[in-house]
Amino acid sequence: RETKVVAITILAEARGEGHGGMYAVAAVIAQRAFERGRTPKEVCLKPYQFSCWNGKSLKSLEHLLKFKNRSGNSILAFKLVDKQIDDAIMQARLKRNRRLKKIFK
Repeated sequence: RETKVVAITILAEARGEGHGGMYAVAAVIAQRAFERGRTPKEVCLKPYQFSCWNGKSLKSLEHLLKFKNRSGNSILAFKLVDKQIDDAIMQARLKRNRRLKKIFK
């Protein structure tokens, strides 16, 4: 269930943003979990942290797991659930830095 919650959060917040956006959401979840001493699931489901959960249930969002890029999101979710958050954070920072370099060239 924890993996589903994290994967759904990543999909709902960034499914149209590609891997960079999904890693960024994963990094936010990981950072908040680390800073607050909470599980990734608790971070995702805390009211008003991620808009996709406002007034919604797990059952109402499970359809997102059928999205074509779900395997990448599941991998991110597993990394977070297993406390392997450093890779998600580093990937998000790398993607962000590459994007910023392109903007400011």
